[in-house]
Amino acid sequence: MSPTKRFPSPLSVLPGDLLMDIASFLDRADLFHLGLSCNHVLIQIASTLYTSVRVTSGAQCHSTLAMLTRRPDLACHVRELYVSPSSGNLPPQHRDAEQAAVAVRDLASTKHLDALVRFTWDHPDLPYEDGMWFALRMGCPQLKYVATSIGSFIPYGHSHLFDFSNLHGLAIYLTPGFYTVNTDAFMLDEALISPYFWRMLLERCSSTLRDLTIEGVSELPVDVHALCAGRFPHLRRLVLGDVACDWFPFTTLPPKRPFMAFLEAHPYLETLSLARTTVVAANLASLAAPVNSLTTFCGSIDQLRALSPIAPNLQHVALREVLLTRQVTPLSFAGALQTIPTLRTLAVTFALHADAAYQAGHLVRALTLACPTLQALDLACTQRAALPLASLANMLRAFRRLLSGAGAFHGNGVSVTSAASGLVTGAACIARNNPQLHKFEISFLDNGAAGDVPDDDFPFIRYPLNSRISGLFEISKDEHGLPSYLHVTEHTRRWICNQRYATRRYRLDLRPSAGSPGPLDLLLERSAAGEEIRMIAFCVILVVLALYGWILQVAL
Repeated sequence: MSPTKRFPSPLSVLPGDLLMDIASFLDRADLFHLGLSCNHVLIQIASTLYTSVRVTSGAQCHSTLAMLTRRPDLACHVRELYVSPSSGNLPPQHRDAEQAAVAVRDLASTKHLDALVRFTWDHPDLPYEDGMWFALRMGCPQLKYVATSIGSFIPYGHSHLFDFSNLHGLAIYLTPGFYTVNTDAFMLDEALISPYFWRMLLERCSSTLRDLTIEGVSELPVDVHALCAGRFPHLRRLVLGDVACDWFPFTTLPPKRPFMAFLEAHPYLETLSLARTTVVAANLASLAAPVNSLTTFCGSIDQLRALSPIAPNLQHVALREVLLTRQVTPLSFAGALQTIPTLRTLAVTFALHADAAYQAGHLVRALTLACPTLQALDLACTQRAALPLASLANMLRAFRRLLSGAGAFHGNGVSVTSAASGLVTGAACIARNNPQLHKFEISFLDNGAAGDVPDDDFPFIRYPLNSRISGLFEISKDEHGLPSYLHVTEHTRRWICNQRYATRRYRLDLRPSAGSPGPLDLLLERSAAGEEIRMIAFCVILVVLALYGWILQVAL
């Protein structure tokens, strides 16, 4: 028997520039499947497909990083590498982290990652394999952005993590394990951040640094007072969590608080994120000059009130703390936003107490009056069930310029099946009532918040990951600008494992049914037109009954 003849794929004859244009319109999942069609397509779209590589499990780290080690023709296109060995495991597996660190070390040692610009290590602990940082520094000459988490294992002073120079971005995330293990050191006011770190930051990276993040959430802030002595002429983004930097010894009385002097020395800051423990709100009002370059701010409501008068170009605002409706009324919150006429993006989390639907509706109505030019809105409601999605859809119509939105609502006691049906029904209602929207996201949360997910617009904010079900919706419109299709990406948590999610993609038709509706359909339609038809029908019945009675009376 002769072997089966294999015909070449029709895609193998397409020119590379055409394949690149096609790839620009596809998401990563579809782009990956397109690359599997034939080797010619994979080679042409490799620069797009492998620009950003994310590995989020131990198995992915082993297979993907080993493949890149064997394929220098693909590894040379990687510009961003995100490694999270145990993002899907609870509790995290340290063995996966060690294997991932060794795989990164081996890959970087081959010097195939000559285009790598950004590296992120996302794990509750720093890897014990310190050689990974040495391999990245020596094998990746273009590496300019480094992000890592530090947990119970604090790097030694001679760690290769502190040997980088001329970095453009540096991010340090202090995980809960960092605070749990070092509780005694906090009580004794010991310095937990190595002086070698400050030497790298203040001496070898000060002239090039553009992005600095020292993030952590704890009631005991970490001392980063040494930061106030630094001067970074190119600094554009500063993110500080629960850290202590704006203090001075009692023996000296400086003319200005250290962190205020630091902010005044960096007038070109565009993004600023502060925790309540970082700086007192009243001190922000003491800045000598307005911060005209500041466009994005994340902090508390009190810090926003103090900063908004001296930040005339503020466009993106996010609040780190949950707003309690018992303490902050919707009117007072809206009053703080009215002082920002250029506001375009808002992210806020609030907790409802008494009448949830009434309070949530009052808050949304106050926002519509305070922020008429809002283009992106992110609302999260905790502790109680929020207002129905149908009511939210009607309230969002007041935001005439709203282009994207996200909502996270408390869904305790709601089954996955009913949540999924309510999610899709509410999303369709939002899309029909707000045709100006391009995309939005809805999530149903469980009790509390466990886990973090960065947001695209505010990557320094951490949102709850323990959503029972969430959906990303993109609206396709017809030639008249009316919604025609709703593209749904639905993430549902599997019952067999708390932190594993199943993804389903489908398309929902928003167009009205073909043909003219009959009289019965008009009478039963749940809309303003249906209400008018029912009122007209009721009046006609009354007139007919009156005429019938009058005819009977005349006949008798």
